[in-house]
Formats: sequence, structure tokens, C-alpha cells
Amino acid sequence: PEYQSVLDFPYMYGKDVVKLTGLPRYDGLIQDVPCEKEIVFMPTWRTELAIKMDPVTGVRPYNPAFKDSEYYQFYNRLINDDRIKSVLKENGYRGKFCVHTNNIANASDFQGNEVIGVSADIADYQKEFKKNALLITDYSSVAYDFAYLKKPVIYAQPDRDKFFAEQIYDVGYWDYEQMGFGPVCYDYESTVKAITEAVMNECRLDEKYLKRIEAFYFKFDQNNCERVYHAIREIGEEG
Repeated sequence: PEYQSVLDFPYMYGKDVVKLTGLPRYDGLIQDVPCEKEIVFMPTWRTELAIKMDPVTGVRPYNPAFKDSEYYQFYNRLINDDRIKSVLKENGYRGKFCVHTNNIANASDFQGNEVIGVSADIADYQKEFKKNALLITDYSSVAYDFAYLKKPVIYAQPDRDKFFAEQIYDVGYWDYEQMGFGPVCYDYESTVKAITEAVMNECRLDEKYLKRIEAFYFKFDQNNCERVYHAIREIGEEG
């Protein structure tokens, strides 16, 4: 579907240059180690909350209004919810909230606890994808990589309308309800319910979402780089 969307959108590219190969980074995305009993929160950033980057330091300054935002209050409340903490403890799980790089200056605003920690480090994404058993995100593309490993995803989207009205990109062809790799939650309580149920189910991927994943990806192998290489060579030979 992603390949077709590039052809359909008015980018003015045709099949002569748009090639279906798979993504090279997926060659290293192999579940070659057992999952740990951990879950990870990886929401994306919000344009209106990230202060303009300093052109000298390349850093976005601290935003004193960040703590007043619905975004902060939703996620800080979520990672400190007693129901989520209890179900993680009871089932031997731990959690991590990864602050988006564009919000790192405000990482200290988030309050971790004895079960769910807060990380302001630049994430080693492939390591996190392999290690964790469940991903909670919102609109971030990290869901595509995590689902490639055939593991469950939860989408928390309490601000959906506002997000697509203010963010730098629009809805696009992707329909979370019909194409998503996990439940879509539009409010706080449904998000808590989805997380607790997933953990109580030992973070097993539902058959419905497994079918969607297997239908979405071009290949599940380690030959993406090779296919890109040959596609480039073929274009060169045609020229």
C-alpha cells in the first residue's frame, strides 16, 4: 500500500523510478533474541509544543507551557496510572516512556516511578523494538517497525482532530481503524483498558492484527538491501 500511495500521489514519479523493494533497515530488524517482559511508550511530538530550534546549538529550548498541555497531562497520567502499574507488577513486567527528541528539553517534566521509567536518551530504536513485548504510540511511524516483528501495538489518539489540523502532515491514505496493527484508543480510559488487557494476555498478538501485518508488508526477509542494490543497477543500465 505504501508503494501504491507514492505512485498515486501527485509526486510525478512513475514505476520507472518507484521500486517495490522493502526497506533496507529491516534487514537488521530480526527477533533474534527473546522479548523481555517490558513495554515501551513512544508517542511522537507536537508542533505547537516544541520551541523553535536554536540555530547555533541545534537544541530546542525548554518550554515552560509544556506541563499545561493535554499531551503532557495525558502521558504523564498514563505512565503513573495505578491500574497499569499494578498489572505490570502482577505479571512481572516493566515499562519505559521514551521522550521524543523534539521534546527532550522537557523530559524532566515527566515523572517516572518504580515500574515505568522515563528515558531522555536518544533511543536505539532497533534494540527497543526487539527487546519490548508491547508498543504504545499515537501516530508515530515506529509502529511500522515494531509490527514488522509481529508484536502488538496500541494507538493512543485522544487528540486526533487537533493533531492532524496542526501537525506538519495530513491524514494520508492510512486508516488506523481498518489498517492499524492494534486497537485505536480515543480517550484515556480506553487506553488504560487496552494496555492492561494486553499485558494480562501476555502481550500476544491478536490473529486479526497478525493478518493485517502479513498483508501489509512486501517481504519478511533480510534481502531488502540486495533488492535496492539491484534496482539501482537496473536503473543505471536502462539509462
